[in-house]
Amino acid sequence: MLLALGTIGSIASIISLFLPATTLRQRVIHAIYCGAIFVLAILVTNYQLKIRRIESIERTASQMVAEQDNGYTHLGYVQASLAFLEKNKDLYPDTYQRALDMCTAYKCSEPGGNTDIVSMAFAMSGILKGLATIDGGS
Repeated sequence: MLLALGTIGSIASIISLFLPATTLRQRVIHAIYCGAIFVLAILVTNYQLKIRRIESIERTASQMVAEQDNGYTHLGYVQASLAFLEKNKDLYPDTYQRALDMCTAYKCSEPGGNTDIVSMAFAMSGILKGLATIDGGS
């Protein structure tokens, strides 16, 4: 992110050396130019932040799938998956809603719940595997 901002700033500085601002018209052009560079820098920064967040989600989803058998009961895995999806529902609202619908169907939030929680855990694992690979993850 900082590399991109530094590069854009350097290019802007070099170009500004060749643009003398002696008249009002030239000053306006400089102001527009600086504003355009500023907007471009903000767009690049926002894009990079979104990409990093998606990559982080992919890594976390992959890690949760890999550790499914090691650190969770089936119900615990389902609940952890739901919490993970809820945290990221702004990027994947349909996936989160689908997981909630599945949880309702399997009654995973009721004490005692359904004995078919193993199927629900595997279904959640499938959702997380999909998130881990949907945007180019491994």
